[in-house]
Amino acid sequence: MFDEYQCFVEELKRELMQATGKPEACFEFQEREDSGDVLTMECTSSGSTRGFCTMRTEQVYDLFRGRDDLSIKDLVREILKMSEEITACEMDRIQESFSSYESAKENLFVRLLNYRKAEKELSDAVYYRIGDICMVLCLRVSSSKDRLSSTRIPRHVIDDWGCKREEVFRDALVNTYFMSPPRAYQWEKILRDPDYPGENFMDLLHPCSLNQDQQGNCISTVGKTNGAIAVFLPGVAARLSNLLEDDLYLAFTSIHEVMVHKAGTMDPACLKEILTDTIREATPEQDFLTDQIYHYDRTKGHFSCVTTE
Repeated sequence: MFDEYQCFVEELKRELMQATGKPEACFEFQEREDSGDVLTMECTSSGSTRGFCTMRTEQVYDLFRGRDDLSIKDLVREILKMSEEITACEMDRIQESFSSYESAKENLFVRLLNYRKAEKELSDAVYYRIGDICMVLCLRVSSSKDRLSSTRIPRHVIDDWGCKREEVFRDALVNTYFMSPPRAYQWEKILRDPDYPGENFMDLLHPCSLNQDQQGNCISTVGKTNGAIAVFLPGVAARLSNLLEDDLYLAFTSIHEVMVHKAGTMDPACLKEILTDTIREATPEQDFLTDQIYHYDRTKGHFSCVTTE
C-alpha cells in the first residue's frame, strides 16, 4: 500500500507539471507524521505576491482509490479548476489587505526561515535577521483546520502604509502569539498520547515545571507547525528564563520546534555537535532552520548567535 501511495504522489506531481507547464521547483512534497503529507504547488505570481495551493495527498489518494471512474488526468483537472477558483479569490483578498494597514493588521504574522537558503526569495521581503535566522513578515489570507494560505509582505507595501517597520513587526508578533500560542512538550507524554496538548508555561496561575538538567525543554506552538517562532514571541523567552532561573541556549532542531536549555547546564560547542547529529538523522531538508546555537541574555533581553561555521 505504501509503495502504491508513493507512486501515486509521484504520478500526480508529474501530471500537474505537464498540465500547468510549471517546473519542478514550483512543487514541494512534505511528509508529515503529525498533520499528514502535503504537496504544495505555486499557482500564480503577481509582482511580489505568490499564490500556493496545498493538497493533503493522503486524502487525495483515498478519494482517487474510491472513484473507479476517475483517472489521474481527471483528478488533475479537478484540482486545477479548484485551485484557480481559490487562488483568484485569495488574490482579491491580498490586494484588499494591501490597500491599508488597518485592513491587514489583524492578519499579520511572523514565520522563520533560514537566511542562506531563502536569501534570493527574501530580496523584496520584510524581515529581521538574527544570525542565519530570518523572522519574515507574512499576511494570513485564509485559514482552516487543515490549511493556512499566506503571502509575504513586500517592502513597498510598508512604505505605502506609512508605517514604521518596528510597529508592524510588534503587531505581527502579538498576532502570531494568539494564532499559535506557545507550548512546552514533554517527550514521554508525546509518545504516550498523540493528542497531548503540551504545557501552557505562559499561564501564571498554573505553575509549569521545566527540565532543569541537560535534557532541555522542547518548545513549540499549538499545532506544532512552524512552532520554532514560539521562543521569539512576546514575553516567551523572558518567561522561560525566569522558570529556569538562568540565561538560555537555544537549539533549533527544525522550523517546528526549538530545544531550550538552561545555560549553566550546557556548553554551546557540545550542544552544537548534538544539534548537528539531530539535524542529519531526523530533520527533513525542507524543515531545516539553522545548525547554530543561539543565546538569550535574560538581563538584556537579547538574542545572539554564539557558534560559527
